[in-house]
Formats: sequence, structure tokens, C-alpha cells
Amino acid sequence: GVVSVQAFEADAFDDSDRRFLEAVSGQVAIALEHARLFEETEQRAQEAETLRSSSAVVTSTLRLDEAIDRILEQLAKVVPYDSASVQLLRDDALEIVGGRGWEDIADVVGIRFPIEADNPNSIVIQRRKPHILSDAPAEHAPFREEPHSHIRSWLGVPLIAHERVIGMLALDSVERGYFTPAHARLVAAFADHVTIALENARLFEAIRRQAEELGTLLQVSTELRAASNLQDVLEITLLRTTEAVGCVFGSIYLVEEATGDLVARGHHPPDVQLTDLRHARGEGVTGRVAETGELIFIEDIRSDPRVVIPDQETAHLEQVQSSISIPLRTQEETIGVLQLGMPREKDITADELRLLMAIAEIAGNAMHRARVLETLEQRVHERTLDLELANERLRELDRLKSDFVSNVSHELRTPITNILLYLDLLSQPGSGPRRARYMSVLHTESTRLARLIEDLLMLSRIEQHPEQLRLEPHHIDDLIQEVVTTYDARARAKHTIIQHELNPDVPRLVLDREQMVQVFSNLIGNAIAYTPEGGDIRAHAERKTMDGRPFIVVEVFNAGPRIPEEDLPHIFERFYRGRTGRESGEPGTGLGLAISKEIVDRHGGRIEVASDDSGTRFTVHLPCC
Repeated sequence: GVVSVQAFEADAFDDSDRRFLEAVSGQVAIALEHARLFEETEQRAQEAETLRSSSAVVTSTLRLDEAIDRILEQLAKVVPYDSASVQLLRDDALEIVGGRGWEDIADVVGIRFPIEADNPNSIVIQRRKPHILSDAPAEHAPFREEPHSHIRSWLGVPLIAHERVIGMLALDSVERGYFTPAHARLVAAFADHVTIALENARLFEAIRRQAEELGTLLQVSTELRAASNLQDVLEITLLRTTEAVGCVFGSIYLVEEATGDLVARGHHPPDVQLTDLRHARGEGVTGRVAETGELIFIEDIRSDPRVVIPDQETAHLEQVQSSISIPLRTQEETIGVLQLGMPREKDITADELRLLMAIAEIAGNAMHRARVLETLEQRVHERTLDLELANERLRELDRLKSDFVSNVSHELRTPITNILLYLDLLSQPGSGPRRARYMSVLHTESTRLARLIEDLLMLSRIEQHPEQLRLEPHHIDDLIQEVVTTYDARARAKHTIIQHELNPDVPRLVLDREQMVQVFSNLIGNAIAYTPEGGDIRAHAERKTMDGRPFIVVEVFNAGPRIPEEDLPHIFERFYRGRTGRESGEPGTGLGLAISKEIVDRHGGRIEVASDDSGTRFTVHLPCC
């Protein structure tokens, strides 16, 4: 510097004064230099203390939002500013995550600056060092517009962690030329501590978020394992997913095995009117997700042409702006689609999306397991019913077997007892005059016994070899006429006429001739037995169509007594002889009609009986090709 001395008088100073001043100026210079060094040291110490205390405050929290607030608060102590912001790199862009100095902070939080664009923020990131704008509006157009129009001087400092730029600090002033290299140096020193605080907070946030996600997944997994049925699984999945990301509407569509369509099985909030809504595979967003197995995010459900909104869902989607459709998969296939609707102010984050995908994977397997269990339960129930029916049938068969053995024993005992009795009578002295009568009884009982045995053998053959039918084409009228001819003498003996009405329109049928002759013999034989003398018997065949199928119908009518109503349901049971049979005195085994029914059933037909005061009518229905 310079020492300057002035006087009001001329020639006031001489050489001695000059020499004196020269000597003094050297001391003054030393004193001034000492003072300047002291002030600089004191300032550096104050700056160091400010940095230390500010850094301690900034790094004392692990919550990201608190850390950002403290950074901005302490930054004002390091370098005073009018406004400032913390910006972090997210998806190849700088995003303002916090700020101070604006009337409404919401105007700036969330603003993004592409790092490849021509702006001062990208310069800081690309050069990795502080950047100062002394006249911001003149150098960059964005500073001429809201919300940055108040800024005249700007300072940007990068945040570098482990040689990697993670963001920057931006300081603003309403004065041109306000920020200096010294300010940049101070903020850069502060930024090192800010970076540590932000990295710690981000790491803590990531750990906390992962812990919350794992807690949510554990809760969902526990609840789904405890669910007792598919409906519970659907409700738990919808409740937890809508809670996890703040959705206002959710639905689950499951693939219907029979058609491949996607059918609505659950909604949140619940609405029974939406149940059974369906989309074809490949139709709309739901069908496309099911077909491709890929997640689809829709920003605006009302303008996207892929979206198909059923009328029933319109009211529920009034608050929905965007939607996400997630496939529900097992290890092998896509079994359904989870749809979530988000309000206009809600944006889904990558972390939320990851959580949803994890829940959907757990839920998909849980739904598959629940469906399999329900199917198994249904099959077990059906099988149990089948077994109960089979068991009941076995008990019934066992009862029938016991009844059969008892009836056979009874039916055999009667003729054998009579035969033995009359044989004994024949051996008695003096039986000669009654010999003819005894022989007649023996003949009758022997015939009865032979017929019973023949019927039992016939029934046995039918049951043991149900598939052995000797099928050949025959005219029904020929078989009926053969039986009528056989029984004609017996009918005449009772003064009974058998009328057989031939029908040339009846085609030939493929059947077992021997067995069908047995059927007509039983029917016509019974008709003769139970028709009073002078009565008439009619037999005829005709072609009919029933339920759209052609049949040959054979009717055998006899003008005999009416069969009691209580006997009709049992008329085709083995060994059953109703009141009419017992009171008539006609011999019989009670097997003829049972055999006839077995034979007709084997031919795919059916036999029926109807009886009234005019007589009894047996009808045989045989399917016609």
C-alpha cells in the first residue's frame, strides 16, 4: 500500500521527513500485513466453525426429508441466499427435491432438468465443478420466467459421492454479481458433508423401505396362507394392494377354464353387481395382459384406445386417472389379472411397482392353490357322495341277495315238499284208487319246479353275460305271431281269444331273437293266466317317435282284473307276486316280469305297465335305427 502525508503549508516537508516516513512505512506495512493475516485467519476459523457446526447438524438425521430441510437451513449460514434448492439425479434428469425462498415451494419441487439439455444445471453435472452466473437472466432464458424470474445471480455446486455425481446445490440471489469464487469454495466444502448426509439418508430410506416392503409381503403371505377359500384370497389381495399404493379402485379377473375368458371375481370396494363381468382373451387391456403375461400401465384411461370400460364399472372409475394391470401368474401360466386404478394426483413409483409385482406373484400362487383345493374338496365331496350311493347300493344288493335266497328257498321248498308228500302217499297201501290224482299233482309240481329252475337259469345267464346278445334283424310281428301260435291251445282251453294285429309299416329290428321271444312269452302267458274265461287279449306293434327318437312299441292288453295301485311299483321286482296273482291261484315264480325287464333294458328299451278297470296293458319300447 502507500502512506500519504499532506500539509497546508508549502515546503513543509524535507528530506528528513521523507527518511522518517520511509522508516515508518516499513513498520506500518508489517503491522498491516499482520492485521490482515489475523483477520483472514479469524475469518477462516469462523468459516471452518460454521462448516463444522452446519455439517454436524446436516449429518445428524437419517430421514431424507429432514436432511434436505437441514441442508437448506445450514446452507444459509455458510453462504446467505435469497432462494436455494437441493436437486438429485433421478432417471437421467435433475429433480428438485427440496427448496427455500419461494412463496409456494410446491411451484418448484418436482421440476426436472434434463442433463443433456443446454442449462446451467447440466453444466454443473457435466463439468463436475461449481458454476457461477453473475447475470442469470442475460445468460439463460429460463431465468426470465416464473418461478425463476426473481433470480439475478446463481451458483451451482455438484454433489459427488465416491466419484459419482448424485445431484447439486443451487443458490439464487436477487443481486447481480452477488456470488464469488469464495462463495463457491465454501459451498463446495459444505457439499462434501451434504453428500454424506444425503447418501446416509438415502441408504437409510432404502433399508427402511425394504423393511416395510418385506413386512408388507410377510403380512400378505401370512394372511393368504391362512385364507380358507378363494374368495378370502381375492379380498386379501385387493385390500393389501390398494392400501400399499393408495389406489381408489381394484379388481381381479380370473381365467375361466371352460371358455378361456377372464371373469371378474372380486372388486375393491366390493360390489356384487360387478361379479361375473367378462373379457375375452386378448380383448382390452385385461385380455391383453392375460394373453401376453406382461404388465400394462395406462396414464389416462379415458383417452387410451386399449381401455375397455364396462358400463357397470363407470361409476367406480370417476376418481381414476391412470391404471396398472398386473398378470397373476403361477410357475406355469397366467391365471388372471390384477387391475388397480389410481387418482389424478397419484403417480406410481418404481418401489411401489416392485412391491405390487411381489404381492401379485404371491397372490397368483395362493389363488392357484385355493382353486386346486376347492376343486379337490368338490371332487372329494362328489366322490364321498358316490361312495355313499355305492355303499347304499351294495346294502340294497345285499338285501336283495338275502331276499333272493330266501325267496328261492321258499319257492323251491313248496314244490319239493308237495312232491315228497305225494310220493309218500303213493307208497301207502290202498293208494290205488287215488293214484291218478296223486300223479297229476306230482306232474304239476314237477312242472312248476322245472319252470322255476329254468327261470333262475335264464336270470343267471342274463346277469353273468350281459354283453352276450346274439343280435340279428327280425320282424317283431313274426316273433309275436310265433308266441301267439304257441299259446293258442291254452287260450282256447279258457275260451279266450288272442287278437294279433299285424302292422306292415313296422320295420325289422336288430335284436336277440331268443330273449325277445322270452319277453313276449311272459307277457302273453301272464295275459292268458289272468284273463277270465271268455275274455280277450290283444297284441300289436307300431312305430312311434318320442323325444325326437324313433321307437317300435309293442302293446299286450288283457281284459283281466285291475292290478292294485300298491302293487304297480313292484310289479317288475324278482319273486314279487301281487294280490291279483296270489288270489288267482295261477302258478308262478314271480320272475317272469323281472326277466322281461332285464332283457328289454339290455336292448336299450324300457317296459311299462298300466292298469285300470278295463284291463291291464304292458308296453315295450324298443329303439329303432
